[in-house]
Amino acid sequence: MSKGDLLIFVPDSIIGGIIDLVTGSYGYSHVAVDIGNREMIEATVEEGVVRSSIDKYGDRAFVRINMSDKIDVDAFTNYLEGKVDRGYDILEALTFGLINDPDKYTCSGLVAAYSEMEKLGLKGFVTPNELAKALGAPPGKTIEKERRESGDLEGTLEMLKRRREALRQQLKNLEEKEREIDREISNLLDKYNECTEDLPPFDPQMEECDKIKEEILELYRKKEEIYTQESEIAEALAEIERQINEIVKQLSGY
Repeated sequence: MSKGDLLIFVPDSIIGGIIDLVTGSYGYSHVAVDIGNREMIEATVEEGVVRSSIDKYGDRAFVRINMSDKIDVDAFTNYLEGKVDRGYDILEALTFGLINDPDKYTCSGLVAAYSEMEKLGLKGFVTPNELAKALGAPPGKTIEKERRESGDLEGTLEMLKRRREALRQQLKNLEEKEREIDREISNLLDKYNECTEDLPPFDPQMEECDKIKEEILELYRKKEEIYTQESEIAEALAEIERQINEIVKQLSGY
């Protein structure tokens, strides 16, 4: 994010859709300018020219146009700061520039009125769609599609992270269960050794000792089942990590 960037928003309401429709259907209906510190300056019907939080519109899709290679962005943002608290020019918007109050601004008119914009071919009445086209922005539908896909990816990423934590917890539980079984086996082995100590091979008491041995064997069978489960979880975790890394790369643009 850079100071002086233009933020050109796609419509998120019926009015925004109408603005886009009557100004060329390129997919945009509002413009603001990043002034740093997560703030922007914009002109709105309700508030006129104001400073706003850059997060004001939530997840509304927009394209960011870097202006640092086109104009003096410090001079541009100083110009914008000087226009804060001016009114919104509703008549200019309604008449497509036929009526223009030089002390009031539309959102895109605020940007186009800056003197250096003329060398970019922007002069007179300018709409958000014209700004977007002149500065090489893709159609708004493309930006909205990317936003939705990014949102889907982020949702999938969160789901995978939750699944990863659940599997990690299952693995911890199995490991604890395995340790409990090892303790039981150790105790039963001691008991079996005591039981068989000094007994002749076919002594009737060996039957009781054999029962202890069966318990030990059953515990070993349970350990085998745990090993299988742990192996399956480890494989699932490896696949989830692979998917998480892939999504992170996509979201970061790499």
